[in-house]
Amino acid sequence: MGYIVGPMIGGLLFSLGGYKLPFLVMGGTLALDCLLIYLLLPKLGGNADPRPQGKLMAILSVPAVLLDTFSIMSTAMSMGFYSATLELHLRKFDLGPVMLGVMFVLSGAMYTITAPLVGRLCDTRVYPKKFISIGSVLIIISYLLVGPFPYLPLEPLLWMCVVGLIIHGIGITLILVPCFIDALQSAVAKGFPDDMTTYGIISGLWLSSFSLGAFIGPSIAGLLYDLVNFRKATLFIIVLHFIVLLLSVGFICIEKRPKAQQTVTHDNLGEAESILQLDDLMPTIVRRKSGVDVEMTTLASNDHKHRSTPASAAE
Repeated sequence: MGYIVGPMIGGLLFSLGGYKLPFLVMGGTLALDCLLIYLLLPKLGGNADPRPQGKLMAILSVPAVLLDTFSIMSTAMSMGFYSATLELHLRKFDLGPVMLGVMFVLSGAMYTITAPLVGRLCDTRVYPKKFISIGSVLIIISYLLVGPFPYLPLEPLLWMCVVGLIIHGIGITLILVPCFIDALQSAVAKGFPDDMTTYGIISGLWLSSFSLGAFIGPSIAGLLYDLVNFRKATLFIIVLHFIVLLLSVGFICIEKRPKAQQTVTHDNLGEAESILQLDDLMPTIVRRKSGVDVEMTTLASNDHKHRSTPASAAE
């Protein structure tokens, strides 16, 4: 909510009291927060629970978690790019401070509206990496519209900027929310405990990746804006999210490959391998510890019945 409301309130305060008023109000608000935190939050005990060491690097060794952290960082860079250069790009439309604030609010408002729905879908139905790939496409489309794309014979239009920022808000939702869920699921699938320790590490990775992207994005945006112009500078974010798209689609193809059927080798069959449909066998199947040879008492029983049938018929 702060990310959404902040630019609009800042523009309103700027129009009311000039350049200093937004900083004075923000400084006073933070001072009040410090006082409330000191008075209201309980003190922590001196004895902290021990935490296992090395879990952070172990979780980072999971490829899917690395993809999620890179996707979060890239998305934060796209948000920082707009934060640093969008106001300069919109000056040609002669918008007032309040309307400029509204333009910045569009992306964050769409994020707030769509985030609960996307989180619900990721928890119940939709494979998170599909959302990540779709979100990358939407962010690319957003930059193609807001720029617009430098190699198209189009001039910047206000309605294209509005539509592009709305699409951008949906795109960042489809990456930021599923990345946390996907990183947590991937870590648990690799054997990490489904407990608060793992949740805390994934949350820390999410925040660290977002903060790193929020730092790199505006820095590169300002540099590229000075070197070229806004339209050509947008190619950096477009290429970056195209890489995210390729990586996420690659992970989808790898993780969704059908598993090979299980093969069981029996001593009496020599080197031949037979594919056994275990659901069709009788219930008594005892596997040895080697995992290769199996004893199938039911099959032996059936074999005994077949042998006894001719004798019964002869009698």
